Amino acid sequence: MSVLHVAVFKWKPGTTAGAVQSLADALDELKVQAVGLISYQHGADLGVRDGTFDYGVVAEFDSAEQIGRYLDHPLHQELVATYIAPILEERRAVQIQSAPWGP
Repeated sequence: MSVLHVAVFKWKPGTTAGAVQSLADALDELKVQAVGLISYQHGADLGVRDGTFDYGVVAEFDSAEQIGRYLDHPLHQELVATYIAPILEERRAVQIQSAPWGP
């Protein structure tokens, strides 16, 4: 079974669409280089419910150890410092075991 890393972000007031697009582009680049990555999705909240965060990332890995390697990797750390930290108000994350879909 694989494991999922789910992170959600709330941006500071005044965050521009351009800053979010730059982050999205950087995340697309990062996913190409991530070791042990099975699947990777990210995007802005759809706005269909109140009380949600602004952006989310879901990364699926072979093992829990791969999550640590991904989060601690210098390319990920650089992405956080360059694109996320300047616009970040709040972040939450969870790592869960992925189960097969269906009966």
